[in-house]
Amino acid sequence: MTITTTTSVIYEGDGNTTVFAYQFDSLAEAYVVTTIKDSSNVDVTSSYVVTNAYDLSEITVSPAPPTGSTVEIKRSTSIVDDIFAFPTGTVMKPSDLEFSLKTVRDFSEESVDQIDTALFVQTSAANASALAAAASETAAATSETNAATSATNAAASATNAAT
Repeated sequence: MTITTTTSVIYEGDGNTTVFAYQFDSLAEAYVVTTIKDSSNVDVTSSYVVTNAYDLSEITVSPAPPTGSTVEIKRSTSIVDDIFAFPTGTVMKPSDLEFSLKTVRDFSEESVDQIDTALFVQTSAANASALAAAASETAAATSETNAATSATNAAASATNAAT
């Protein structure tokens, strides 16, 4: 199973796959972050050699992550990097402005993805709670129906025994 957002992709390890692709653009190779978690959701990235083929939009992981593990590749643009400072009196080139705007755009996309993911998790938890409550109500109603049926059957048995 693969989960994809605008700025990230999560793969499940299978013990064989070592090359994982990502479809998002990034302004710098340093902004592409890979995290590998084991089946207990513990970060084990340091146990692997991760190589970013930035020009191919691929991450190679060695050894292959086992079944039950996850490989998350995400763009994490730093908004605080001083990569587009404009000192007083400098000439601002269109390419500098374009880079600045792309940085803000990328950071905004990542923020939206984080919010969407958080809302999805909250909605999923709320839905699970609602389903559990509905199941509990159904079980209670079934118990009441079963008790009423037992009482009816007992009365019928008593009537039959008296006749």
